[in-house]
Amino acid sequence: MTDAGFQVEEGVHQGAVPSGYLYSLAQNCAMQNHRERVEADGGGVTVILDDNTTLAPREVIFTLAKQL
Repeated sequence: MTDAGFQVEEGVHQGAVPSGYLYSLAQNCAMQNHRERVEADGGGVTVILDDNTTLAPREVIFTLAKQL
């Protein structure tokens, strides 16, 4: 195992047990808002931790991407 040689000042190390849970908590509100906007135009969103897929008309996706 290799150590990066620096201290973490905020949060937790990537891969630490609580990191996925904490990331999900931090992103939950933004992903819910995104899903609501996409679904309003007949699309859908799937999110698993930090992987997400948005299915919607191209114009909707590009408009929402500019708002991120």
